[in-house]
Amino acid sequence: MGILQAFFCLVFFAGILCTESNFMVYNTSQSIVPGKLNVHLVPHTHDDVGWLKTVDQYYVGSNNSIQGACVQNILDSLVPALLADKNRKFIYVEQAFFQRWWRNQNKAMQDVVKQLVSSGQLEFINGGMCMHDEAATHYIDMIDQTTLGHRFIKRDFDVVPRIGWQIDPFGHSAVQAYLLGAEVGFDSLFFGRIDYQDRAKRKNEKSLEVVWQGSKSLGSSAQIFAGAFPENYEPPPGGFYFEVNDVSPIVQDDINLFDYNVQDRVNDFVAAAVSQANITRTNHIMWTMGTDFKYQYAHSWFSQMDKLIHYVNQDGRVNALYSTPSMYTDAKYATDESWPIKSDDFFPYADRANAYWTGYFTSRPALKRYVRIMSGYYLAARQLEFFKGRSKSGPNTDSLADALAIVQHHDGVTGTEKQHVANDYAKRLSMGYTEAEELVASSLSCLAQSASDTGCGNPTIKFQQCPLLNISYCPASEVDLPQGKSLVIVAYNSLGWKRDNVIQIPVINEDVTVHDSEGREIESQLLPLANAYVGLRNHYVRAYLGRSPTQTPKYLLAFKVSVPPLGFSTYTISSIKRPGASSTRSSVYTFQRREESTVEVGQGNLKLTFSTDQGKMINYVNSRSLVCNGPGVYFVGDALGVSFKLLRPFECVADLLRVLYRPPFNVIAYSNSDSPRLAHSGGSHKDPSHNCLSWSTGKEGEYYGYGGNKGGAAEAFFQRWWRNQNKAMQDVVKQLVSSGQLEFINGGMCMHDEAATHYIDMIDQTTLGHRFIKRDFDVVPRIGWQIDPFGHSAVQAYLLGAEVGFDSLFFGRIDYQDRAKRKNEKSLEVVWQGSKSLGSSAQIFAGAFPENYEPPPGGFYFEVNDVSPIVQDDINLFDYNVQDRVNDFVAAAVSQANITRTNHIMWTMGTDFKYQYAHSWFSQMDKLIHYVNQDGRVNALYSTPSMYTDAKYATDESWPIKSDDFFPYADRANAYWTGYFTSRPALKRYVRIMSGYYLAARQLEFFKGRSKSGPNTDSLADALAIVQHHDGVTGTEKQHVANDYAKRLSMGYTEAEELVASSLSCLAQSASDTGCGNPTIKFQQCPLLNISYCPASEVDLPQGKSLVIVAYNSLGWKRDNVIQIPVINEDVTVHDSEGREIESQLLPLANAYVGLRNHYVRAYLGRSPTQTPKYLLAFKVSVPPLGFSTYTISSIKRPGASSTRSSVYTFQRREESTVEVGQGNLKLTFSTDQGKMINYVNSRSLVEEPVKQSYSYYSGYNGSDKDPQNSGAYVFRPNGTFPIKPEGQVALTVMRGPVIEEVHQQINPWIYQITRLHKEKEHGEVEFIVGPIPVDDGIGKEVATQITTTMDTNKTFYTDSNGRDFIKRIRNYRTDWDLEVNQPIAGNYYPINLGIYMQDNRTEFSVLVDRSVGGSSIVDGQIELMLHRRLLLDDSRGVAEALNETICVLDKCTGLTIQGKYYFRFDPLGEGAKWRRTFGQEIYSPLLLAFAEQDGDNWMNSHVASFSGIDSSYSLPDNIALITLEELDDGKVLLRLAHLYELGEDTDLSVTTSVELKKLFPRKKISKVTETSLSANQERTEMEKRRLVWKVEGFSGEEVKVVRGGPIDPAKLVVELAPMEIRTFVIDFIPVFHDGVASA
Repeated sequence: MGILQAFFCLVFFAGILCTESNFMVYNTSQSIVPGKLNVHLVPHTHDDVGWLKTVDQYYVGSNNSIQGACVQNILDSLVPALLADKNRKFIYVEQAFFQRWWRNQNKAMQDVVKQLVSSGQLEFINGGMCMHDEAATHYIDMIDQTTLGHRFIKRDFDVVPRIGWQIDPFGHSAVQAYLLGAEVGFDSLFFGRIDYQDRAKRKNEKSLEVVWQGSKSLGSSAQIFAGAFPENYEPPPGGFYFEVNDVSPIVQDDINLFDYNVQDRVNDFVAAAVSQANITRTNHIMWTMGTDFKYQYAHSWFSQMDKLIHYVNQDGRVNALYSTPSMYTDAKYATDESWPIKSDDFFPYADRANAYWTGYFTSRPALKRYVRIMSGYYLAARQLEFFKGRSKSGPNTDSLADALAIVQHHDGVTGTEKQHVANDYAKRLSMGYTEAEELVASSLSCLAQSASDTGCGNPTIKFQQCPLLNISYCPASEVDLPQGKSLVIVAYNSLGWKRDNVIQIPVINEDVTVHDSEGREIESQLLPLANAYVGLRNHYVRAYLGRSPTQTPKYLLAFKVSVPPLGFSTYTISSIKRPGASSTRSSVYTFQRREESTVEVGQGNLKLTFSTDQGKMINYVNSRSLVCNGPGVYFVGDALGVSFKLLRPFECVADLLRVLYRPPFNVIAYSNSDSPRLAHSGGSHKDPSHNCLSWSTGKEGEYYGYGGNKGGAAEAFFQRWWRNQNKAMQDVVKQLVSSGQLEFINGGMCMHDEAATHYIDMIDQTTLGHRFIKRDFDVVPRIGWQIDPFGHSAVQAYLLGAEVGFDSLFFGRIDYQDRAKRKNEKSLEVVWQGSKSLGSSAQIFAGAFPENYEPPPGGFYFEVNDVSPIVQDDINLFDYNVQDRVNDFVAAAVSQANITRTNHIMWTMGTDFKYQYAHSWFSQMDKLIHYVNQDGRVNALYSTPSMYTDAKYATDESWPIKSDDFFPYADRANAYWTGYFTSRPALKRYVRIMSGYYLAARQLEFFKGRSKSGPNTDSLADALAIVQHHDGVTGTEKQHVANDYAKRLSMGYTEAEELVASSLSCLAQSASDTGCGNPTIKFQQCPLLNISYCPASEVDLPQGKSLVIVAYNSLGWKRDNVIQIPVINEDVTVHDSEGREIESQLLPLANAYVGLRNHYVRAYLGRSPTQTPKYLLAFKVSVPPLGFSTYTISSIKRPGASSTRSSVYTFQRREESTVEVGQGNLKLTFSTDQGKMINYVNSRSLVEEPVKQSYSYYSGYNGSDKDPQNSGAYVFRPNGTFPIKPEGQVALTVMRGPVIEEVHQQINPWIYQITRLHKEKEHGEVEFIVGPIPVDDGIGKEVATQITTTMDTNKTFYTDSNGRDFIKRIRNYRTDWDLEVNQPIAGNYYPINLGIYMQDNRTEFSVLVDRSVGGSSIVDGQIELMLHRRLLLDDSRGVAEALNETICVLDKCTGLTIQGKYYFRFDPLGEGAKWRRTFGQEIYSPLLLAFAEQDGDNWMNSHVASFSGIDSSYSLPDNIALITLEELDDGKVLLRLAHLYELGEDTDLSVTTSVELKKLFPRKKISKVTETSLSANQERTEMEKRRLVWKVEGFSGEEVKVVRGGPIDPAKLVVELAPMEIRTFVIDFIPVFHDGVASA
């Protein structure tokens, strides 16, 4: 027994899964509450037994292009959902489906279901094979199909259904009420469809529920309680549909999430309940919680109903409970209410004006006739089966019974189904008839041979029957009868009385005679076969049988038969033996339409009169009953010249009305007897227009299957699911992982993006996932699986691939031109060396998929609602297609093999959010594997990327080499996915800020000591991990999703902020290792300082009060930075941690910032600032590595001791002059008339360069019919470039002071810019405000800034890879293929996370950014950054929403305004890396500021004013960054050190460097240092041992040795790092005891 089977037997069926969620237990145990409105929630599904799809297709879930529905899934998912909570209930109706499912279950499952039925959780109602129609059905058929279902239920479950449930038929009959209701034992009957006018009246009168007396004859003895639903059989209005893909709002009871809505949903529930109660008698109402084919995943319904019941009952206004119609009926009965009486029926039905559902009374008349014929045949066949004796092995009537039962469905015999479904019903009837025909023939043969009770042994008579006799086709009777041969006809009468009927059969002989069973010659008549019947016969025989008749009979032979009740008579037809003894030929009279006369027909009491000129019947006379009816009775005549033919002497008049339902049935046989004992024929009539046997149909299916291998990649989801499982389930999953059936690949919290992410964030989110997998499953992921990110980075390959221990990396999206070339060259799979510095030591086997990450072309999608053809291996069904599907598989495999090296290919059998019901996939893959391997042309197997990688490696193949990256990505011409490099710039900045904050917070958490119960960084870690998703930080999500990401970050920040405040308070109170107890300092922080809002600093400081500022530095080296904070006092002074007054400067707060601040504070916090500060106070702080410094701001105590106010100079645009700013080595010159920077001079480096900075926007392309590709969240497609010229009279406002100098420019009404120079810095800082971007002209815009120099850059520039390596870019060029340029701007954009630079033969020009942006060098000597995007059209890549971010305040919404910075600097050639690397780290890790107030000036004496976590004499080398310092849950410490420089990047710093761990942890004693993989889930040495070494094409055997840091000497504890190396360690410390308490 396999693992899954064992799980179901040992766990599932034992009820172990019935435990509740770890997080919330919902009380669903409520029963009826007297005196309160009770809302009975009745979970149900309405499963049509054929309608848009066939019954088979509905059961297995095929042909989903028509309708996504699979009954198998409903029943499969229902059982565990019911087991999960004993209070849950469900009703099921259609036994045609349930029986089929039931027979496929093993005994363990059947026992569970029986228990669910016995306990009342699962209740059968109605209980027939289908929910039959009530208009087009005969009462006998209704009884038969109901009996089939009821007897199955009684036999297998020993229960009887109590409730009638006719919720969907289109009107309701009196027979249904009394016969199929009361007389089957139902206590009530519920239905959905009554006339809209009737419903309105009944709602007004509260008479939707009645006592229905459907029979005048049986009266109250057969009455029934009946109820029509207020609207239909669906949930009530108000949004209570909870299928997986339904749009109703779920009950969101996590109060921390945006859409927490418990009270709203409770209010919706109560409002809907009260509304229904107002039209209902008693305090009980019923809600039908379901509709057509719902509960495909039952848990999605029950989980929401659990919550509704729980919270509604907590609310208390109404009472909600799980219920069934039986419980509801009993509750209604218990009220002892009197009910209105209802008689007759509910026909006709209209659902609105002009919409009477009366057409279906006639629709598909051929099918209706076929059903009626088969029904009568079934009645007779069962009788004959009884007379002969039922055989268990031989033919029987079961198939016909099933077919007849199913077609009684209210979308079956009604004719309201699709054509292919009607075909299916007809085929089922035909198949059922075929078996029953064999039974009838053998039974009659048996009875004809011997009428004794001993049986007949093996009957020898071979009777034939004529199912197409209705179109005058009967091969058995159309035979030449030579002398001595006779045709024997047996006519069986299924009625309980003797009957005399005339039958007609086609014959080819005209000289024939008929004898009865006594051998007497009887009267007979030959009627010429009319031309109309000849044509009908020939056409439909060919249509039904696929061949034309071999001959055409001239006559129909008519004669009267007399047959005893429930018996047969025999007649013989033979050639004439004596003169004058033959059938009478009919006399034929023809009347022309122009003749004005009448003709009377009829030989007995009945006479009909026809008008020859009118061509109509005009009179009816019965001389016996004296009934005469005049010219109101008409038959429409022929439109030709001949009106009709009159046939005499016989007229084929029907028998009494009671005979019409069960016509005689003919069995025709040859007999070799010269004196036959048997002789006669009856007629089986088919409607001549019947066209349901042509066998053209849609798809059908069977459902089988078990599990196989499945990979999992997104741990954020898996962890959440995992934590909700009980131990039994967790043990099963662990076994699946251990056995290799379930494999974790990639293994991060998400599948992160590779363009807009920083390498530290990529590492952190991967580490979170990998350590969880290692901790809970003791496995390490082997494979990288980046199948959906929109381009792929070098850092992903070497750092997040090879360095985490992956053996291979697979991805889906590469440029369409690159893919085409690689397919042609068989180079989709390569060895990727992503790092120039680490070379082959960090290479990885990598593969791009041939198309995408979905199944191959050819239709191999098997989700519940997918449209691919399933493998139909039931040869009896219409669409048996095994060989076709095998051929499809082989063709797709060979096609892929032709572009792939080795004899191994991989198919990705899934795509976004598939396997919602995994069985639907695995059952089809099981079949494919089985039949493909039977076929033998290719070998198919369940596999994983690990298995595939091992198979590839075993081939010993050499692979092409790949360097650099796969950016930019285009999926077709004019569709470059380079817009998302900038999309949602505010979110991108927020992510970057939180990332730096998280790094610092973890350090402080380590210094203070991690608390298991107090605030920690876990929430922020999770939020940051999730937002790295490739539709997260990318900005390619819907707006509400972006909001959710931001809220998660905010929630994580809030907890981390508390941790940071307490940690700083602890450290400021005491820097000892003994801890700080309960810190008393209440530090505040200012997350909105970027928009100049900081309540902590905007305080009035009276004499004796000071504002304390602690600045924390998370870098490993000392840093000097200028900080700016808003203040309301202008007479303030700043002191450092030594108490020395330091230089400070007051800068007036620009109006642009006042507006920005007020608007966004109101938007974010819901309130306006109470005051507006006049100034920003700027001063320089000096902070030690991994430490803090303290500064105080106080009001002036002595004259002359205050911050310097900035000097402000305004320059008008008309002034033709220049102005120079900068106090240090760097000077910038601005032109006042142009309003632009024009020159850059660094007196230290002797670099001088003319430079201009400008803005422009690209208009977003609005697609046309010929080329519909728009610019959108993903795609950048410009439709023209438009320079933005500076506007306004004021060109420049210059602010000068001792700390910084600034140039303010209002470029236009929606762009404001500050160019800032710090006195001791040698770079320029540009701070910009962009927005709201105007779109009143209906044009989306993408705003960029250009910095233009005179450098000769020869199309070449460099951009970073995720903030790590820099990659050379050449405009309009790709290394791997000859680029066809179709988008010269968008096609040259690249992602920038750290910076971009260009160089010529003497100078480097670098620009660093504060977030991910897109950028390029579109023109030589120029760098361009895209800052903001606002677009009005979607780019058709799945988000289905325009990138039009707005902010709403007081119901007024405006476009998003963003604020940000970038930094620029010129350096001599070869010297720019130092600034890029060092300052780049400072941008990523800004100083963390915390504020507190103090009384007096003794802070520095009573607190720790300066702190460093490392040895006071030590700092990290200039080329090393500490990117992770984190205390783990087990008390160990995770340390990650990164070398910042590439090989050869800098003369001095691109060298191997050492870090002394003892000085890094001076206050702790290290006991053990374990080097691990990058994601800290395995020891590095073990990872290296397992690493696969791949062969590379063209490798000579000699390779430049890659430099790596050596192993750590446990005594010296010194870590070496080579260029671009990142080393990760888990460190154990020796516990230190203080007062008996251990600390690490």
